[in-house]
Formats: sequence, C-alpha cells, structure tokens
Amino acid sequence: TAQPNSTKTPSPRASMPRRVSRCWLCTAAVAAARPLPLRFRGGSAAAALTNASALNATGEALDLNDAHDNATATANATTTNRTDEGLRASIKAYFRGAKELWGDVKTWRRLRREAKNGTNMILSWHERRVKSKTIPHSLRMLPILANPLPPPFGLVLVGIASLVPRTLLTPEFWTDNQALTFATEDGADVKRRHAKLLDALAAAAGGDGKTGSDGGLDALGDVGGAFGAGASLELSRLRRKHLIRLARCIRPHPPSRWSLHFLRTASIRERLADAARAMSEEDEALARDVSLFQNASAPLSPREVLEVCAERGLAVGGDHARRLARLERWCEARATLLSALGAGPDDDSASLVLHMPALLSALLEKAEEAVDDELVVA
Repeated sequence: TAQPNSTKTPSPRASMPRRVSRCWLCTAAVAAARPLPLRFRGGSAAAALTNASALNATGEALDLNDAHDNATATANATTTNRTDEGLRASIKAYFRGAKELWGDVKTWRRLRREAKNGTNMILSWHERRVKSKTIPHSLRMLPILANPLPPPFGLVLVGIASLVPRTLLTPEFWTDNQALTFATEDGADVKRRHAKLLDALAAAAGGDGKTGSDGGLDALGDVGGAFGAGASLELSRLRRKHLIRLARCIRPHPPSRWSLHFLRTASIRERLADAARAMSEEDEALARDVSLFQNASAPLSPREVLEVCAERGLAVGGDHARRLARLERWCEARATLLSALGAGPDDDSASLVLHMPALLSALLEKAEEAVDDELVVA
C-alpha cells in the first residue's frame, strides 16, 4: 500500500540563503533610520506645526523643571548648612554657658560667705544680678546639665533644648544671635508698656492723656513740683489704674496684670515702694559700673549691656560701643534728673524712680533721632 507523502513544502523565506536574509535586514534598518522628507497634504501642515509647538513647550517645561530642581537642591543645601552651623553654635553656646553658670555659682558662694561673716561690701551690678538669678538658673538647667546620657548621645538633649531656647534654656546658654533677637523683642515690649505709662502720666499731670510726638513730657512741667511730696504725681495720690500700669513696668520681672487686679490698692503701693528702692539701688550700682569703662576696665560684658538696654527700653541696635554709649547717656540723664529734685530711694521719690525709665528712654530716643537726622542732613 502506498503511504501518503508527509514531506512539507519549504517556504520561500526558509529556502532563502542566509546571506540574502542578512542583507535584507540591513537594508530595512538603514531605511528605517533614514529621515524621510516631510510632505504636507491638506490639513497635515497645521497638525505638524501643532505637534512641533507641543514639542517645544514640552522642552521648555523640562528646562523649567530642571531649573526648579537645581534651585530646590541649592535651597536644601543652604538650609542644611545653616542647620549645621546653628547646631554647632548651639553646642558651643552650651559649653560656654555651663562654664559661665559655674562661675556665677562660685561668685554666689563667695557673696554668701561674706554675708555670713558680716562683711559690708558695695555690690556691683553684676554681683547683684548673680545674687538674685544664680539659684533659679541653676535649678532650671539642672535636668539638662545632669542628664545621665554619655556624650555624644547627651548632646541630643541639648539640640532639642536649642529648638526652644527661651523656654528650656537660661540666657547664659543662648547664642549671640538668639540673645540679640530676644533682647530686641523684650525692648519692644518694654517700649509699649512705657508708652501706655506715659499716656497715663500725661493724664495724671493734667494733660489730655495723649503722648503726641514728644511723648507727653510737656505736660509734666517742673519735675520737682510734679513728683515731690504732696504733688499730684506722688505715689500715694496716684489712682489704682495708674498704679497697675506702673507695676507692669517694674524691673526685671513685672507682675502679671491678672495678679495685680486681686491686690488691694494699699498692697500695690507697698509693692511699688519696695520695687522703687530695689530699682534705685540697682541703678546706682549700674552707674558705678558704667563709670569704670572710662578707666579702661570692663565690669559689664557685651551680653550684660544688651540685657540692661533692653530692660530700660533703650535701643539695642548697633554694636557694643553704641549700646554702651546709650547706657552712659541714660545714667547721666538719671543723675541730672535726681539732682534736680534732690531725691533718693525714699518714699517721697518712689514715683519718680518708677517713672524714670519711661521718661528717660523717651527723651534719649528723641535725642538720638535728632542727632541721626542732623548727620543725614550734613
């Protein structure tokens, strides 16, 4: 029996020689890579132009994205550098503050021994400030200074505290930029309180209650007649609202307005009389320390001069020499004002001592602005 033929017929491509197949592939590749001329028929030209515009817009968008990415990378690098510099400055300020606080502790112990021995010494402004602030600052910084984590892990706590330095750190541990920023804020707050006090002072002296352009000082008239015993601005004759405004200007930590509303008027007057004596003694010590700068000695550090200017409502801008010059003029004006009244830290001059920071800061600010205007005109 004859079997069917199972042999398949070979295809033409299979029977094509290998060399011819390779040549065909090369020809197809060259033809695909060769650019063809554009031929516009009917509406194809507008479509081609639209596609070209879309391609150009896409390229410009890509360029803008690249520029934005480069700017973002530069900003991130700058932020990283600033963060690193701020962290290094915070760590440096931490060790410097620990050294300064330890020095204050030793000074406080010396002053305590001298007080126990009955030694009568005239304290400087720095010693008075050390005596009043060393223990609160030490207790406040004890959890950070005595943390059990060994270095460098203990520095993580320092970095966290440096994020909110005004809440978790004392002024000894602030960086220079932080100290200047906080002093500027404190000075602006003191100026606002002084402006309100001058408004009340002008009203109590017979003015219209508005400071105007000159700070309300023209309504005071003669200083001796305004603040002397039995005068209208004596502490015992001021109204309760004026006494509360005056208590809000007490240095260095004024009481809150809420607590003052729950005190009797007589208690507020007693607290103001005690604060006047303390402020007068502090200003006398400050005047002695400032006078030592003329003898090439520096009893006050630049950070302390910055703090003193902010507490008295003086401008804190400029360098250390300019701030020190403002403080010297403030002490000279204070001595002139007290000598005009013949006053001291007694009950009769308590009102003048308490009002004096607002009066002097307003006068010195106007005088400095006038001098700057003259320099600009010249």
